[in-house]
Amino acid sequence: MAALNRGEFELVEMSRENAAQILALINEIQPHIPWSTDYLGWQFFSNPVGAAKIYAIVHGPRIVSLYAAVAQRIRVGDEIVSAQLVQDVMTLPAYRNRGLLHWLGARCAEDLDRAGVIGLTFPNKLSENSFRRNGWTELCRVPLREVNVERSAPDARRGLTEGNDILEEIDESYDGRVAHVWQDSGNVIGIERDTDYLNWRYSKPGQEYRRFVIDGGRGFLVVKPYVDGNRSVLHICDLVVCGSARKLITPVLAACRSLARAVGADGISAWVDPRHPYASDYDGIDLRIVTKHDRTVFVRTPKRLARLVTDPGVWHLSQGDSDVY
Repeated sequence: MAALNRGEFELVEMSRENAAQILALINEIQPHIPWSTDYLGWQFFSNPVGAAKIYAIVHGPRIVSLYAAVAQRIRVGDEIVSAQLVQDVMTLPAYRNRGLLHWLGARCAEDLDRAGVIGLTFPNKLSENSFRRNGWTELCRVPLREVNVERSAPDARRGLTEGNDILEEIDESYDGRVAHVWQDSGNVIGIERDTDYLNWRYSKPGQEYRRFVIDGGRGFLVVKPYVDGNRSVLHICDLVVCGSARKLITPVLAACRSLARAVGADGISAWVDPRHPYASDYDGIDLRIVTKHDRTVFVRTPKRLARLVTDPGVWHLSQGDSDVY
């Protein structure tokens, strides 16, 4: 394939008005995991923090490459900083290896730096070198943890055999009872998990999440039953407690093991870095780091925040931070 001649292409920013074109591109590239109109709207335009930044390369009348950065807010100590989570990076097969994604990535990086915004991404192996070339910092390996569980006859709504005294399952959105949890958790850096974020993040179309309030409002838990080929897994998407309720992590994890058995899962997965304050609790139920997992977390940060933001030991990363399981 010929090298990039930018005279043939135009880099533009997309908006909701371009939704049909964006959807057509995504579903042409990945027909095995198609998006619906509702999913596209949720992902890019319904976020309470704001619409995504969507960069595209057009060639003649069509979009041929896409680079999306979803709006987020990240708490860094006592400060809340605007952020963008880069995801949904893709190019039509006929236009690959021509530098289009590098061009899009460089433009996104320039915009992040100019605005003083934090960048965060969990790229696949095919695209991670693009982030290195554009000056992103490798934060850490994705801290995937897994453990097998003994299966029982599945019953998707069966009650917990453990944790009934501290876990209340809710069918509706989170309310004010958990509004203070993230702020009071003692976690130094992570996506701001207020009620607006939690209710948006776990309203993803076509997905099943189970939401729990911990001990009357001292924490929250979100899990997701998920089928990966012939294997059924219970993902712990979000588990956060107030700093004063730290001792509740272990019994909540025991309840997750109980729930996994109840829904017929083969195992449990989660993201928790070995340096995180909860790590010993996860180790305690044998939810241990998968050492062969090779996905990398990248960050981009304003210089004034670099000391903290590039320290993986103070980050709270969870499976709920990524759309890709």
